[in-house]
Amino acid sequence: MTHRAVIYARVSTGRQAEADLSIPDQLRADRAYCAQQGWPVVREYVDAGVSAKSDNRPEFQNMVDDAIKKNLDFDVIVVHSYSRYFRNLFESEFYRRKLLKAGVTIISITQGFGDGPEGDLMRQIIAAFDEYSSNETSKHVLRTMKENAEQGFVNGIAPFGYRSVSVGKRGHRDKKRLDPDPKESPVVEKMFSLVENIPPHGDPLGVRAVAAELERCNYTKRNGRCFSATDVHKILRSPTYMGRHIFNKTSSTEKKKKPESEWVIAQVPAIIEPERWTAVQAILRARNPMTTKARFTGRPTLLSNLARCSACGGAMTLRTGKSGTYRYYVCSNYNRLKARGCSNPRMIREDLLDGLVVDHLADIMFEPARLRAILQDAIKAEQAIRDEAPRELARLERRKSDLDSQISRAHKAIIEGKIADDDDEFAGKLQNLRTERTQLQGIIASLKVSETKYSPLTAQKMREFSAALRAAMRAGDARTRRGYLKFFLASVNVKEREVELCGHKGMLAHAYANDWQAEAVSAGLRRGLPSVLPQVSNGSPAAAQ
Repeated sequence: MTHRAVIYARVSTGRQAEADLSIPDQLRADRAYCAQQGWPVVREYVDAGVSAKSDNRPEFQNMVDDAIKKNLDFDVIVVHSYSRYFRNLFESEFYRRKLLKAGVTIISITQGFGDGPEGDLMRQIIAAFDEYSSNETSKHVLRTMKENAEQGFVNGIAPFGYRSVSVGKRGHRDKKRLDPDPKESPVVEKMFSLVENIPPHGDPLGVRAVAAELERCNYTKRNGRCFSATDVHKILRSPTYMGRHIFNKTSSTEKKKKPESEWVIAQVPAIIEPERWTAVQAILRARNPMTTKARFTGRPTLLSNLARCSACGGAMTLRTGKSGTYRYYVCSNYNRLKARGCSNPRMIREDLLDGLVVDHLADIMFEPARLRAILQDAIKAEQAIRDEAPRELARLERRKSDLDSQISRAHKAIIEGKIADDDDEFAGKLQNLRTERTQLQGIIASLKVSETKYSPLTAQKMREFSAALRAAMRAGDARTRRGYLKFFLASVNVKEREVELCGHKGMLAHAYANDWQAEAVSAGLRRGLPSVLPQVSNGSPAAAQ
Protein backbone atom coordinates (compact mmCIF):
# COMPACT_ATOMS: atom_id res chain seq x y z
CA MET A 1 0.00 0.00 0.00
CA THR A 2 1.34 3.44 -0.94
CA HIS A 3 1.20 6.05 1.80
CA ARG A 4 1.49 9.82 1.69
CA ALA A 5 3.89 10.97 4.38
CA VAL A 6 5.00 14.03 6.29
CA ILE A 7 8.28 14.29 8.19
CA TYR A 8 8.67 15.65 11.72
CA ALA A 9 12.12 16.63 13.06
CA ARG A 10 13.07 18.26 16.37
CA VAL A 11 16.03 19.23 18.55
CA SER A 12 15.81 20.27 22.18
CA THR A 13 18.22 23.16 22.59
CA GLY A 14 18.74 26.44 20.84
CA ARG A 15 22.47 25.67 20.68
CA GLN A 16 21.77 22.51 18.67
CA ALA A 17 19.42 24.42 16.38
CA GLU A 18 21.94 27.19 15.77
CA ALA A 19 24.77 24.75 15.13
CA ASP A 20 22.50 22.75 12.79
CA LEU A 21 23.80 19.53 14.34
CA SER A 22 20.83 17.22 14.26
CA ILE A 23 18.01 18.57 12.06
CA PRO A 24 19.75 17.98 8.68
CA ASP A 25 20.70 14.43 9.71
CA GLN A 26 17.13 13.65 10.75
CA LEU A 27 15.66 15.07 7.55
CA ARG A 28 18.20 13.31 5.36
CA ALA A 29 17.51 9.92 6.96
CA ASP A 30 13.72 10.41 6.95
CA ARG A 31 13.70 11.42 3.27
CA ALA A 32 15.81 8.41 2.33
CA TYR A 33 13.43 6.09 4.21
CA CYS A 34 10.36 7.54 2.48
CA ALA A 35 12.07 7.29 -0.91
CA GLN A 36 12.93 3.65 -0.21
CA GLN A 37 9.30 2.91 0.68
CA GLY A 38 8.03 4.82 -2.36
CA TRP A 39 6.07 7.29 -0.22
CA PRO A 40 5.75 10.87 -1.50
CA VAL A 41 6.62 13.48 1.19
CA VAL A 42 3.85 16.08 1.42
CA ARG A 43 5.51 18.40 3.94
CA GLU A 44 8.29 18.65 6.50
CA TYR A 45 7.66 20.04 10.00
CA VAL A 46 10.67 21.21 12.03
CA ASP A 47 10.73 22.42 15.67
CA ALA A 48 14.20 23.77 16.43
CA GLY A 49 15.22 24.30 20.04
CA VAL A 50 12.07 23.09 21.83
CA SER A 51 11.53 20.33 24.37
CA ALA A 52 9.49 17.18 23.69
CA LYS A 53 8.22 17.07 27.28
CA SER A 54 5.09 19.02 26.32
CA ASP A 55 2.98 19.75 23.24
CA ASN A 56 3.92 23.43 23.30
CA ARG A 57 5.61 23.21 19.89
CA PRO A 58 4.36 25.37 17.00
CA GLU A 59 5.17 23.04 14.12
CA PHE A 60 4.01 19.97 16.03
CA GLN A 61 0.63 21.62 16.62
CA ASN A 62 0.45 22.66 12.94
CA MET A 63 1.09 19.05 11.96
CA VAL A 64 -1.63 17.72 14.28
CA ASP A 65 -4.12 20.32 13.01
CA ASP A 66 -3.33 19.45 9.38
CA ALA A 67 -3.89 15.76 10.16
CA ILE A 68 -7.17 16.15 12.03
CA LYS A 69 -8.70 18.89 9.86
CA LYS A 70 -7.49 17.19 6.65
CA ASN A 71 -5.73 20.34 5.51
CA LEU A 72 -3.19 18.07 3.81
CA ASP A 73 -3.68 14.61 2.35
CA PHE A 74 -1.33 12.34 4.35
CA ASP A 75 -1.69 9.24 6.52
CA VAL A 76 1.84 8.68 7.90
CA ILE A 77 4.10 10.80 10.12
CA VAL A 78 7.75 9.77 9.81
CA VAL A 79 10.19 10.50 12.67
CA HIS A 80 13.80 9.49 13.21
CA SER A 81 12.99 8.08 16.65
CA TYR A 82 10.05 8.27 19.03
CA SER A 83 12.08 10.60 21.29
CA ARG A 84 11.85 13.21 18.50
CA TYR A 85 8.07 12.88 18.70
CA PHE A 86 7.60 12.95 22.51
CA ARG A 87 9.46 12.46 25.77
CA ASN A 88 6.30 12.22 27.84
CA LEU A 89 4.46 8.89 28.09
CA PHE A 90 0.98 10.29 28.70
CA GLU A 91 1.17 13.00 26.02
CA SER A 92 2.74 10.56 23.56
CA GLU A 93 -0.09 8.06 23.92
CA PHE A 94 -2.76 10.78 23.94
CA TYR A 95 -1.64 12.27 20.63
CA ARG A 96 -0.97 8.85 19.06
CA ARG A 97 -4.58 7.83 19.66
CA LYS A 98 -5.85 11.23 18.55
CA LEU A 99 -3.98 10.88 15.27
CA LEU A 100 -5.14 7.28 14.82
CA LYS A 101 -8.75 8.46 14.93
CA ALA A 102 -7.86 10.76 12.03
CA GLY A 103 -6.36 7.81 10.13
CA VAL A 104 -2.74 8.89 10.68
CA THR A 105 0.00 6.62 12.09
CA ILE A 106 3.46 7.48 13.43
CA ILE A 107 6.47 5.53 12.17
CA SER A 108 10.00 5.65 13.59
CA ILE A 109 12.65 4.71 11.02
CA THR A 110 15.01 3.43 13.75
CA GLN A 111 12.49 1.69 16.04
CA GLY A 112 10.23 -0.67 14.12
CA PHE A 113 8.01 -2.51 16.60
CA GLY A 114 5.24 -3.60 14.24
CA ASP A 115 1.51 -3.56 14.95
CA GLY A 116 -0.65 -5.35 17.47
CA PRO A 117 -0.48 -5.54 21.29
CA GLU A 118 3.25 -6.37 21.33
CA GLY A 119 4.09 -3.32 19.24
CA ASP A 120 1.93 -1.05 21.45
CA LEU A 121 3.64 -2.43 24.58
CA MET A 122 7.12 -1.81 23.17
CA ARG A 123 6.20 1.74 22.14
CA GLN A 124 4.94 2.49 25.65
CA ILE A 125 8.09 1.01 27.23
CA ILE A 126 10.32 3.11 24.95
CA ALA A 127 8.20 6.22 25.68
CA ALA A 128 8.51 5.61 29.44
CA PHE A 129 12.26 5.15 29.10
CA ASP A 130 12.54 8.36 27.00
CA GLU A 131 10.63 10.27 29.68
CA TYR A 132 12.82 8.86 32.46
CA SER A 133 15.98 9.62 30.49
CA SER A 134 14.81 13.17 29.80
CA ASN A 135 13.99 13.79 33.46
CA GLU A 136 17.37 12.46 34.58
CA THR A 137 19.18 14.60 32.02
CA SER A 138 17.21 17.67 33.11
CA LYS A 139 18.06 17.01 36.75
CA HIS A 140 21.80 16.82 36.05
CA VAL A 141 21.73 19.84 33.72
CA LEU A 142 19.87 21.91 36.33
CA ARG A 143 22.38 20.92 39.02
CA THR A 144 25.23 22.05 36.77
CA MET A 145 23.50 25.32 35.91
CA LYS A 146 22.80 26.08 39.59
CA GLU A 147 26.45 25.51 40.42
CA ASN A 148 27.40 27.77 37.50
CA ALA A 149 25.08 30.52 38.80
CA GLU A 150 26.40 30.19 42.38
CA GLN A 151 29.88 30.90 41.03
CA GLY A 152 28.58 34.11 39.48
CA PHE A 153 28.42 32.95 35.87
CA VAL A 154 25.45 33.51 33.56
CA ASN A 155 23.20 30.77 32.17
CA GLY A 156 21.46 31.34 28.87
CA ILE A 157 20.69 34.69 27.27
CA ALA A 158 21.57 37.90 29.09
CA PRO A 159 18.53 39.98 30.15
CA PHE A 160 17.87 43.25 28.33
CA GLY A 161 20.34 45.90 29.46
CA TYR A 162 23.18 43.42 29.89
CA ARG A 163 25.56 41.47 27.67
CA SER A 164 27.41 38.22 28.29
CA VAL A 165 31.18 38.76 28.58
CA SER A 166 33.59 35.81 28.37
CA VAL A 167 35.90 35.51 31.40
CA GLY A 168 37.80 32.38 30.31
CA LYS A 169 37.29 28.66 29.93
CA ARG A 170 36.64 25.96 32.48
CA GLY A 171 37.45 22.73 30.72
CA HIS A 172 35.77 22.86 27.33
CA ARG A 173 33.15 25.43 28.35
CA ASP A 174 33.36 29.18 27.91
CA LYS A 175 32.35 30.90 31.17
CA LYS A 176 30.51 34.23 30.96
CA ARG A 177 29.43 36.98 33.35
CA LEU A 178 26.85 39.75 32.99
CA ASP A 179 28.06 43.25 32.18
CA PRO A 180 25.93 46.39 31.45
CA ASP A 181 25.43 46.80 27.72
CA PRO A 182 26.45 50.33 26.60
CA LYS A 183 23.51 50.53 24.17
CA GLU A 184 20.76 48.87 26.21
CA SER A 185 21.52 49.97 29.78
CA PRO A 186 20.59 53.65 29.04
CA VAL A 187 17.13 52.42 27.97
CA VAL A 188 16.69 50.69 31.33
CA GLU A 189 17.85 53.88 33.06
CA LYS A 190 15.27 55.82 31.01
CA MET A 191 12.44 53.52 32.17
CA PHE A 192 13.23 54.02 35.83
CA SER A 193 13.67 57.77 35.38
CA LEU A 194 10.25 58.11 33.71
CA VAL A 195 8.58 56.43 36.69
CA GLU A 196 10.58 58.42 39.26
CA ASN A 197 10.06 61.89 37.77
CA ILE A 198 6.60 62.72 39.12
CA PRO A 199 5.08 65.99 37.77
CA PRO A 200 4.44 68.73 40.39
CA HIS A 201 0.65 68.44 39.96
CA GLY A 202 0.18 64.93 38.71
CA ASP A 203 0.71 61.23 39.18
CA PRO A 204 3.74 59.10 38.22
CA LEU A 205 3.67 57.57 34.76
CA GLY A 206 2.23 54.08 34.52
CA VAL A 207 3.87 51.27 32.56
CA ARG A 208 1.71 51.95 29.50
CA ALA A 209 2.69 55.61 29.45
CA VAL A 210 6.35 54.60 29.87
CA ALA A 211 6.03 52.18 26.91
CA ALA A 212 4.44 54.93 24.81
CA GLU A 213 7.26 57.36 25.68
CA LEU A 214 9.90 54.76 24.76
CA GLU A 215 8.17 54.27 21.41
CA ARG A 216 8.12 58.03 20.85
CA CYS A 217 11.88 58.11 21.50
CA ASN A 218 12.38 55.18 19.07
CA TYR A 219 13.71 52.82 21.74
CA THR A 220 13.13 49.18 20.79
CA LYS A 221 13.86 45.67 22.04
CA ARG A 222 16.59 43.49 20.56
CA ASN A 223 14.23 42.15 17.93
CA GLY A 224 13.39 45.68 16.77
CA ARG A 225 9.87 45.66 18.20
CA CYS A 226 8.47 48.31 20.53
CA PHE A 227 8.30 47.70 24.26
CA SER A 228 4.88 46.63 25.51
CA ALA A 229 3.51 47.52 28.94
CA THR A 230 4.26 43.94 30.03
CA ASP A 231 7.88 44.27 28.90
CA VAL A 232 8.30 47.51 30.84
CA HIS A 233 6.66 46.08 33.96
CA LYS A 234 8.89 42.99 33.86
CA ILE A 235 12.07 45.10 33.63
CA LEU A 236 11.00 47.55 36.35
CA ARG A 237 10.23 44.68 38.74
CA SER A 238 13.38 42.65 38.10
CA PRO A 239 15.99 42.83 40.92
CA THR A 240 18.72 42.04 38.38
CA TYR A 241 19.01 45.74 37.58
CA MET A 242 19.96 46.59 41.15
CA GLY A 243 22.60 43.85 41.26
CA ARG A 244 20.73 40.67 42.36
CA HIS A 245 20.28 38.25 39.45
CA ILE A 246 17.98 35.35 40.38
CA PHE A 247 18.34 31.94 38.72
CA ASN A 248 15.98 28.95 39.10
CA LYS A 249 13.06 31.14 40.17
CA THR A 250 10.44 29.31 38.06
CA SER A 251 10.04 25.81 36.69
CA SER A 252 10.94 25.66 32.99
CA THR A 253 8.26 23.03 32.28
CA GLU A 254 5.35 23.91 34.62
CA LYS A 255 6.09 27.70 34.64
CA LYS A 256 5.36 27.76 38.37
CA LYS A 257 7.24 29.88 40.86
CA LYS A 258 9.63 27.79 42.97
CA PRO A 259 10.21 28.22 46.73
CA GLU A 260 12.82 30.85 47.57
CA SER A 261 14.98 28.13 49.13
CA GLU A 262 15.65 26.82 45.60
CA TRP A 263 16.61 30.21 44.13
CA VAL A 264 20.23 30.99 43.31
CA ILE A 265 21.10 34.68 43.68
CA ALA A 266 24.21 35.95 41.90
CA GLN A 267 25.72 39.38 42.39
CA VAL A 268 26.01 41.29 39.10
CA PRO A 269 26.94 44.90 38.21
CA ALA A 270 23.97 47.16 39.02
CA ILE A 271 22.45 49.47 36.42
CA ILE A 272 20.10 51.07 38.98
CA GLU A 273 21.11 51.93 42.55
CA PRO A 274 19.30 49.73 45.13
CA GLU A 275 17.68 52.80 46.75
CA ARG A 276 16.24 53.94 43.42
CA TRP A 277 15.04 50.43 42.58
CA THR A 278 13.28 50.16 45.96
CA ALA A 279 11.64 53.57 45.50
CA VAL A 280 10.29 52.57 42.07
CA GLN A 281 8.82 49.36 43.56
CA ALA A 282 6.92 51.48 46.06
CA ILE A 283 5.53 53.64 43.23
CA LEU A 284 4.46 50.56 41.27
CA ARG A 285 2.73 49.09 44.32
CA ALA A 286 0.92 52.37 44.92
CA ARG A 287 -0.39 52.33 41.33
CA ASN A 288 -1.41 48.67 41.41
CA PRO A 289 -5.13 48.61 40.42
CA MET A 290 -5.66 45.58 42.68
CA THR A 291 -4.74 47.62 45.77
CA THR A 292 -5.38 51.23 44.75
CA LYS A 293 -8.76 52.88 45.14
CA ALA A 294 -10.38 54.12 41.97
CA ARG A 295 -9.55 57.67 40.93
CA PHE A 296 -12.25 60.36 40.97
CA THR A 297 -14.13 58.48 43.69
CA GLY A 298 -15.67 61.76 44.83
CA ARG A 299 -16.89 62.62 41.34
CA PRO A 300 -17.65 59.51 39.27
CA THR A 301 -17.74 59.76 35.49
CA LEU A 302 -21.37 59.75 34.36
CA LEU A 303 -20.83 57.85 31.10
CA SER A 304 -18.03 55.48 32.12
CA ASN A 305 -18.30 52.12 30.27
CA LEU A 306 -20.91 53.68 27.96
CA ALA A 307 -19.11 56.28 25.83
CA ARG A 308 -17.36 54.83 22.76
CA CYS A 309 -15.16 56.29 20.03
CA SER A 310 -16.97 55.66 16.73
CA ALA A 311 -13.68 55.69 14.78
CA CYS A 312 -12.22 52.56 16.43
CA GLY A 313 -14.87 51.32 18.88
CA GLY A 314 -12.61 51.94 21.89
CA ALA A 315 -13.95 53.08 25.24
CA MET A 316 -13.88 56.81 26.01
CA THR A 317 -11.99 57.44 29.24
CA LEU A 318 -11.57 60.58 31.30
CA ARG A 319 -8.62 62.88 30.73
CA THR A 320 -7.94 66.10 32.60
CA GLY A 321 -6.10 69.32 31.86
CA LYS A 322 -4.94 72.32 33.89
CA SER A 323 -4.64 70.25 37.08
CA GLY A 324 -8.17 68.91 36.77
CA THR A 325 -9.86 72.18 35.79
CA TYR A 326 -10.88 70.76 32.41
CA ARG A 327 -12.20 67.24 31.95
CA TYR A 328 -12.59 65.45 28.62
CA TYR A 329 -13.77 62.11 27.31
CA VAL A 330 -10.99 60.84 25.02
CA CYS A 331 -10.52 57.62 23.03
CA SER A 332 -8.66 55.17 25.29
CA ASN A 333 -6.96 53.44 22.34
CA TYR A 334 -5.42 56.71 21.23
CA ASN A 335 -4.59 57.70 24.79
CA ARG A 336 -2.70 54.41 25.19
CA LEU A 337 -1.26 53.68 21.75
CA LYS A 338 -1.54 57.01 19.92
CA ALA A 339 -2.04 56.68 16.13
CA ARG A 340 -1.42 52.92 16.28
CA GLY A 341 -4.52 52.54 18.42
CA CYS A 342 -6.82 55.02 16.69
CA SER A 343 -6.05 57.10 13.61
CA ASN A 344 -9.03 59.45 14.05
CA PRO A 345 -9.68 59.73 17.81
CA ARG A 346 -12.74 61.41 19.29
CA MET A 347 -12.47 63.89 22.18
CA ILE A 348 -15.27 65.89 23.78
CA ARG A 349 -15.72 67.92 26.95
CA GLU A 350 -17.20 65.92 29.81
CA ASP A 351 -19.91 68.44 30.69
CA LEU A 352 -20.93 68.83 27.03
CA LEU A 353 -21.34 65.09 26.39
CA ASP A 354 -23.08 64.45 29.71
CA GLY A 355 -25.50 67.32 29.03
CA LEU A 356 -26.26 66.15 25.47
CA VAL A 357 -27.07 62.62 26.61
CA VAL A 358 -29.15 63.50 29.65
CA ASP A 359 -31.10 66.27 27.88
CA HIS A 360 -31.86 64.06 24.87
CA LEU A 361 -33.17 61.25 27.05
CA ALA A 362 -35.17 63.45 29.40
CA ASP A 363 -36.61 65.96 26.90
CA ILE A 364 -37.06 63.84 23.76
CA MET A 365 -36.90 60.08 24.36
CA PHE A 366 -38.93 60.19 27.58
CA GLU A 367 -41.62 62.54 26.28
CA PRO A 368 -45.00 60.85 27.07
CA ALA A 369 -46.24 60.39 23.48
CA ARG A 370 -42.91 58.98 22.32
CA LEU A 371 -42.70 56.73 25.38
CA ARG A 372 -46.04 55.19 24.50
CA ALA A 373 -44.90 54.30 20.96
CA ILE A 374 -41.64 52.82 22.24
CA LEU A 375 -43.38 50.76 24.91
CA GLN A 376 -45.89 49.36 22.43
CA ASP A 377 -43.04 48.11 20.23
CA ALA A 378 -41.13 46.76 23.24
CA ILE A 379 -44.11 44.82 24.62
CA LYS A 380 -44.78 43.22 21.22
CA ALA A 381 -41.09 42.31 20.89
CA GLU A 382 -41.04 40.76 24.37
CA GLN A 383 -44.06 38.64 23.56
CA ALA A 384 -42.26 37.37 20.46
CA ILE A 385 -39.17 36.59 22.56
CA ARG A 386 -41.34 34.70 25.07
CA ASP A 387 -42.57 32.47 22.25
CA GLU A 388 -38.95 31.60 21.43
CA ALA A 389 -37.87 31.44 25.08
CA PRO A 390 -37.28 27.65 25.42
CA ARG A 391 -35.03 27.49 22.35
CA GLU A 392 -33.24 30.74 23.19
CA LEU A 393 -32.78 29.64 26.81
CA ALA A 394 -31.03 26.43 25.72
CA ARG A 395 -28.70 28.39 23.41
CA LEU A 396 -27.83 30.93 26.10
CA GLU A 397 -27.15 28.23 28.71
CA ARG A 398 -24.78 26.47 26.28
CA ARG A 399 -22.95 29.74 25.74
CA LYS A 400 -22.75 30.36 29.50
CA SER A 401 -21.32 26.87 30.03
CA ASP A 402 -18.68 27.62 27.39
CA LEU A 403 -17.82 30.92 29.13
CA ASP A 404 -17.53 29.12 32.48
CA SER A 405 -15.02 26.71 30.92
CA GLN A 406 -12.97 29.52 29.33
CA ILE A 407 -12.81 31.49 32.59
CA SER A 408 -11.85 28.36 34.52
CA ARG A 409 -9.03 27.61 32.07
CA ALA A 410 -7.83 31.21 32.31
CA HIS A 411 -7.72 31.01 36.12
CA LYS A 412 -5.84 27.71 35.91
CA ALA A 413 -3.28 29.26 33.54
CA ILE A 414 -2.69 32.09 36.04
CA ILE A 415 -2.36 29.71 38.98
CA GLU A 416 0.09 27.50 37.07
CA GLY A 417 2.14 30.54 36.06
CA LYS A 418 1.62 30.04 32.33
CA ILE A 419 0.25 33.58 32.03
CA ALA A 420 1.29 36.56 34.15
CA ASP A 421 -1.58 38.00 36.17
CA ASP A 422 -0.39 41.51 35.28
CA ASP A 423 -0.63 40.94 31.52
CA ASP A 424 -2.89 43.85 30.45
CA GLU A 425 -4.12 42.25 27.24
CA PHE A 426 -4.98 38.97 29.00
CA ALA A 427 -6.70 40.81 31.88
CA GLY A 428 -8.85 42.70 29.37
CA LYS A 429 -9.94 39.52 27.61
CA LEU A 430 -10.72 37.83 30.93
CA GLN A 431 -12.80 40.83 32.04
CA ASN A 432 -14.77 40.69 28.76
CA LEU A 433 -15.53 37.01 29.40
CA ARG A 434 -16.72 37.78 32.93
CA THR A 435 -18.87 40.68 31.74
CA GLU A 436 -20.52 38.56 29.04
CA ARG A 437 -21.20 35.80 31.58
CA THR A 438 -22.82 38.26 34.01
CA GLN A 439 -24.99 39.62 31.21
CA LEU A 440 -26.03 36.13 30.17
CA GLN A 441 -26.97 35.29 33.77
CA GLY A 442 -29.34 38.27 33.79
CA ILE A 443 -30.94 37.31 30.47
CA ILE A 444 -31.31 33.67 31.49
CA ALA A 445 -32.95 34.70 34.76
CA SER A 446 -35.37 37.00 32.95
CA LEU A 447 -36.36 34.23 30.50
CA LYS A 448 -37.08 31.82 33.35
CA VAL A 449 -39.49 34.09 35.19
CA SER A 450 -43.20 34.09 34.45
CA GLU A 451 -44.60 36.36 31.75
CA THR A 452 -44.55 40.07 32.67
CA LYS A 453 -47.91 41.78 33.19
CA TYR A 454 -48.27 45.31 31.81
CA SER A 455 -50.89 47.80 32.90
CA PRO A 456 -52.75 49.64 30.10
CA LEU A 457 -50.77 52.40 28.38
CA THR A 458 -53.09 55.23 29.38
CA ALA A 459 -52.23 58.93 29.03
CA GLN A 460 -52.11 59.31 32.83
CA LYS A 461 -49.73 56.35 33.17
CA MET A 462 -47.48 57.76 30.46
CA ARG A 463 -47.31 61.15 32.21
CA GLU A 464 -46.41 59.52 35.54
CA PHE A 465 -43.85 57.21 33.97
CA SER A 466 -42.28 60.08 31.99
CA ALA A 467 -41.96 62.16 35.17
CA ALA A 468 -40.30 59.27 37.00
CA LEU A 469 -37.78 58.72 34.21
CA ARG A 470 -36.91 62.41 33.91
CA ALA A 471 -36.39 62.60 37.68
CA ALA A 472 -34.08 59.58 37.47
CA MET A 473 -31.97 61.29 34.80
CA ARG A 474 -31.61 64.64 36.58
CA ALA A 475 -32.08 64.12 40.33
CA GLY A 476 -29.83 62.52 42.90
CA ASP A 477 -26.08 62.00 43.09
CA ALA A 478 -23.89 61.16 40.11
CA ARG A 479 -23.54 57.47 41.05
CA THR A 480 -27.31 56.95 41.10
CA ARG A 481 -27.77 58.82 37.79
CA ARG A 482 -25.01 56.75 36.22
CA GLY A 483 -26.80 53.58 37.32
CA TYR A 484 -29.97 54.67 35.55
CA LEU A 485 -28.08 55.60 32.40
CA LYS A 486 -26.42 52.17 32.30
CA PHE A 487 -29.85 50.64 32.75
CA PHE A 488 -31.37 52.34 29.71
CA LEU A 489 -28.33 52.70 27.42
CA ALA A 490 -26.11 50.11 25.78
CA SER A 491 -23.59 52.60 24.39
CA VAL A 492 -23.00 56.27 23.60
CA ASN A 493 -21.15 56.44 20.27
CA VAL A 494 -19.25 59.71 19.83
CA LYS A 495 -19.03 60.58 16.14
CA GLU A 496 -17.40 63.54 14.43
CA ARG A 497 -20.50 65.79 14.41
CA GLU A 498 -23.10 63.87 16.37
CA VAL A 499 -23.62 61.52 19.29
CA GLU A 500 -25.53 58.27 18.76
CA LEU A 501 -27.38 56.73 21.70
CA CYS A 502 -28.02 52.98 21.51
CA GLY A 503 -30.54 51.77 24.06
CA HIS A 504 -32.96 48.94 24.73
CA LYS A 505 -36.69 49.29 24.49
CA GLY A 506 -36.96 46.19 26.66
CA MET A 507 -35.44 48.07 29.58
CA LEU A 508 -38.16 50.72 29.38
CA ALA A 509 -40.77 47.99 29.32
CA HIS A 510 -39.14 46.38 32.35
CA ALA A 511 -39.23 49.69 34.24
CA TYR A 512 -42.86 50.27 33.28
CA ALA A 513 -43.87 46.78 34.40
CA ASN A 514 -42.40 47.54 37.83
CA ASP A 515 -44.72 50.55 38.05
CA TRP A 516 -42.08 53.16 38.90
CA GLN A 517 -43.41 56.24 40.62
CA ALA A 518 -41.86 59.71 40.51
CA GLU A 519 -41.73 59.94 44.32
CA ALA A 520 -39.89 56.61 44.63
CA VAL A 521 -37.33 57.58 42.02
CA SER A 522 -36.76 60.98 43.60
CA ALA A 523 -36.18 59.29 46.94
CA GLY A 524 -33.48 57.16 45.36
CA LEU A 525 -35.35 53.85 45.59
CA ARG A 526 -34.13 52.00 42.51
CA ARG A 527 -36.64 49.16 42.48
CA GLY A 528 -35.90 46.58 39.80
CA LEU A 529 -32.71 48.29 38.63
CA PRO A 530 -30.11 45.67 37.59
CA SER A 531 -26.39 46.40 37.80
CA VAL A 532 -25.70 45.03 34.31
CA LEU A 533 -27.62 45.82 31.16
CA PRO A 534 -28.69 42.62 29.35
CA GLN A 535 -27.51 42.58 25.74
CA VAL A 536 -30.81 41.52 24.18
CA SER A 537 -32.88 42.69 21.27
CA ASN A 538 -34.65 45.98 20.70
CA GLY A 539 -31.54 48.13 20.38
CA SER A 540 -32.73 51.48 19.07
CA PRO A 541 -30.17 54.15 18.18
CA ALA A 542 -31.24 57.74 18.48
CA ALA A 543 -28.86 60.49 17.36
CA ALA A 544 -28.41 63.57 19.52
CA GLN A 545 -27.25 66.40 17.25
